[in-house]
Amino acid sequence: MGEARRCRATAPDGREHETGPGAPARNPGDFVLAVRGTLPILLSAPHGGRQRPPGLVRRQHGTVARDIGTAELAREVAREIERQAGLRPYLVAARFHRAYVEANRAEDDGAYGDADGAAYWRAYHGALHGFVGEIRNRWHGFGLLIDLHGQGAHPESIVRGTRNGRTVQALLARAGDAAQNGPKSLRGRLEAVGYAVQPASEDSGQSEPHAYDGGYIVATYGSHQSGGIDAIQIETGGAIRRDRNRRGEYARHLAGALVAFYENFIAAGPERPAGG
Repeated sequence: MGEARRCRATAPDGREHETGPGAPARNPGDFVLAVRGTLPILLSAPHGGRQRPPGLVRRQHGTVARDIGTAELAREVAREIERQAGLRPYLVAARFHRAYVEANRAEDDGAYGDADGAAYWRAYHGALHGFVGEIRNRWHGFGLLIDLHGQGAHPESIVRGTRNGRTVQALLARAGDAAQNGPKSLRGRLEAVGYAVQPASEDSGQSEPHAYDGGYIVATYGSHQSGGIDAIQIETGGAIRRDRNRRGEYARHLAGALVAFYENFIAAGPERPAGG
């Protein structure tokens, strides 16, 4: 599945629509796909974009490769959640390439000191911030942000990052370690269908790999922050992401795990969505 190249807008019902065949992006917001949901799950994909924002210079140092397949994965998971649950997750995905704007760093670093680049960074984080606040208001502070990334060090594995539980502080406080490491956790459910997840459930006391233990997005919007929600970074191995068939199967499994997480740890609680 190729990256969408036409501009999209979000309709009042939260669904995307084309603004016109081949219509060029005219402002930073056009480089961010933001879809409002009906479920307190927010999917973020900051590194899967392909597009070059006009006037920006491609960075030649540091990590500039995009996380291949993560933008597609985010959309596939969103569709699968809606198919399985009849409810739509929130979605924010970058269309800009990370070589021009890095959304998983603080603004100054992410825009590489370019004032024009900062406008694209703010478009991404404006969408994230707005949706996190909306989820908190509608679901009384409950919600889950999944930040989707790709890694190549463990091509057949999925690596979880929560700053060793810090970004899911609220989840652990209300549901205990089982929500993070037990059979009903995301990790437990993915392991149950055959995926290798790091750290593995038999090593529940093991620290998350430092290189993948959670970046700027989960550290900024996690439940350890005032105004945050539970946030988990998921780094998917390249062998899973790059194969379209395998990615589609993984999207179905991840969507199922997220729907079950909602049912077990959000909807099953005493709180209910405010106003719907």
